[in-house]
Amino acid sequence: MLRQRFNLKKRPRVLLVSDYDRVGGIDTPTDRPCKPAIVEEFVNDLEKVAMNWRPSRHRSWTMSRIRSKHTKPEIVVRKAVHALGFRFRLHRTDLPGTPDLVLPGRKVVIFVNGCFWHSHANCKRARLPKSNADYWTPKLLRNKRRDADNARKLKKLGWRCVVVWECEVNDPMKLAAMLRRRIPKSLAQADRPTSSN
Repeated sequence: MLRQRFNLKKRPRVLLVSDYDRVGGIDTPTDRPCKPAIVEEFVNDLEKVAMNWRPSRHRSWTMSRIRSKHTKPEIVVRKAVHALGFRFRLHRTDLPGTPDLVLPGRKVVIFVNGCFWHSHANCKRARLPKSNADYWTPKLLRNKRRDADNARKLKKLGWRCVVVWECEVNDPMKLAAMLRRRIPKSLAQADRPTSSN
């Protein structure tokens, strides 16, 4: 919005004095090129205004909007699993990792993982942030370790883990085929009601 106001599509190489004066609230009719120091000061002022002086509070608010349950990818997977004829329970807290979907009759749990939060290998959504890497790298590694521990615990308890990644839910046909492959066929057929003729 600010860049539109100043007619700037990207960071300018040469600014006019009149552009700089608009930031300070002074409009001057001069259109002579600025010195590099003035250009840098203008860009810094523009970035401060664009950040609205509250970057950490806004970032905190944005991060608080990210949910762990009932996310859009999870709802898409629920609909697909239901359409395949499976019945399930949601977020069972008595199981390690609180799986998103639990098919108790089949002893199958489904985790719907976000590619960024769970470090999906070879996925463009799972890039590490460049800023504050000292915070993000250990956090994402902890998430990955916790996922592996939960899968191990569930396997010891006799459960089969199915992980569906956020990037896999975009195509409904591929998602349905993938779920049919990952959920055991014999158990899938046992779930369907038989006709009593």
